[in-house]
Amino acid sequence: EYGQDLAPSLSRAVAGLSGYSSEVSALIERLRLVCADVPPPREAPDMVHADLKLDNVLVRDGVVVAVVDIGNAGSGTRATDLTTLQWYTFEDPLDGVRRRLWTRILDLVGWEGAAVLVATLILVKLEFPIRHGRHDVVPGLVKRGHRALARAFDPHGLSQHHRPGAQARAHILQHAAHDLRHAGQDEDV
Repeated sequence: EYGQDLAPSLSRAVAGLSGYSSEVSALIERLRLVCADVPPPREAPDMVHADLKLDNVLVRDGVVVAVVDIGNAGSGTRATDLTTLQWYTFEDPLDGVRRRLWTRILDLVGWEGAAVLVATLILVKLEFPIRHGRHDVVPGLVKRGHRALARAFDPHGLSQHHRPGAQARAHILQHAAHDLRHAGQDEDV
């Protein structure tokens, strides 16, 4: 699969996710509502890693010396890699980092583009373990996906020009209150 266009096979795999469980189906429906009426993305101008996380950055003496695991690299927007980094910044000491990443993502692609990137990341994070029979991690990923949506689209962190439409915002807020109340009860996956 590496080095090939994964979009067709990923699209087929993601299409079958909603039938996996009622919990996965509910998250997918929430993603669909968040991304409803979002226009197709513009041309992807940048080269992106597509799995950028701290484990894939080698540092020596405080200097980045290599970026590894580039099998999924391709064209995209810098916001793609920033969205992936944000997925990995859920520990409390990194709250400031998460906020700065989110601000930069919104500056690069706006609310609609960010919604699509977050939804895509959540779908990929769900699809891989399901495809590989790692059913034990799916409940945690579903919880994490809901938390990612709640934290990413928290209205207190969005400027007015980045806010979603009223219907999408109402739906996001309905889930956000519940998710944030329960966020501390779950382990990050």
